[in-house]
Amino acid sequence: MMSKLITLAIASIGLASFAGADVAQQGGPNATSQAPGSTPSTVAYTQPTSIDAAVLAKLHQTNQNEINAGHLAQSNSQSPAVKQYGEKLVQDHQQADQKVQQIASQLKVNLEAPAEAKVADQKHEAMLNDLKTLSGPAFDKKFSKAMLTDHEHDIAALEKKQSQLPANDPVRQLIAELLPTLKQHEQIAKNLTAKSS
Repeated sequence: MMSKLITLAIASIGLASFAGADVAQQGGPNATSQAPGSTPSTVAYTQPTSIDAAVLAKLHQTNQNEINAGHLAQSNSQSPAVKQYGEKLVQDHQQADQKVQQIASQLKVNLEAPAEAKVADQKHEAMLNDLKTLSGPAFDKKFSKAMLTDHEHDIAALEKKQSQLPANDPVRQLIAELLPTLKQHEQIAKNLTAKSS
């Protein structure tokens, strides 16, 4: 009888130790659920900052502007290279904007541009209106230079904002995902500018 009691006690201690180890691996009973192999930096991010909201609104606005510029290039340019670039701008920025809207929806962020961004948008609209009056080589020269300036400014601004956001911020992760495409757009615009000079 005593032997059976000792056996049961040892078994109970073993189960309790296993349960305790399992809780410890999960970070305790109140820990946030994480995917296997994830680190604390990948914990679900649900508290957007003011920077998140500003960046998402700016990205949305920029995407719309570049889509419009791409359509204009396809209609006003006579250069196959510029037309192809315009098509790429439309496709890439449409895809980018889908990602922006998805994250904005997850974080419940309003994509309405702040006042200072609306001023920048008005300047971009004025630039597009100016380009609408041009065609052929004159259009290509001014368009490629405008796209180079736009992308240089956007890349610098996004890299600065990226450095201000925590590693697990989905907006920071979105910026990291979009930057290679923006830099590709910048390089194409640089090449087109050199050819049209």
